[in-house]
Amino acid sequence: MGCMRTVGAFIGSLFVFAILLVMGIFFGTLISIFIEASHGVDTPSPQNPLDFVQGHSTAALIGGAIGAVFGLVSMISINKRASDINWLKKYGTRIVATVTEIKEHRSSRTVSSGTNSTRTEWYSYYILMARWADPRTGTTHSFRSPRLNFYPKRFYPGCGIEVLVDMNNMRKYYMEM
Repeated sequence: MGCMRTVGAFIGSLFVFAILLVMGIFFGTLISIFIEASHGVDTPSPQNPLDFVQGHSTAALIGGAIGAVFGLVSMISINKRASDINWLKKYGTRIVATVTEIKEHRSSRTVSSGTNSTRTEWYSYYILMARWADPRTGTTHSFRSPRLNFYPKRFYPGCGIEVLVDMNNMRKYYMEM
């Protein structure tokens, strides 16, 4: 399972990298066109979008480089998290923390609805909070789940949840859902 998590994280991070790279090229080119337009430079409208990029290659390279940097940071972050989970599953200590609350958050996103219109779509996501007191030291540690797109029906305040932790670094943990 750890190998599949690592491969999945790598493929996902490559996808994120590619999207950020293309977005960087696009926005670099677009910013260059707007700067030229604000200085009164008339840009001909090419038939092919690649002609825009070729006409503004320096801006596209700068934008692409910025996108690539953000993409690399994302890749490293995604792969590091997958590696941490694999390490915790192999060497981590399994504890049972107590769920203290399930926070519901509301957020919105703009989605396309038809040819030239958009609409705002509201959705909920949930964050599960848990605590555990170390019996050796009496220190209380708090844990927070990642965003959950569904209400975690199996869990409720007061119930136990398994958490894999690095006892040498309690900030390194993984809640098993």
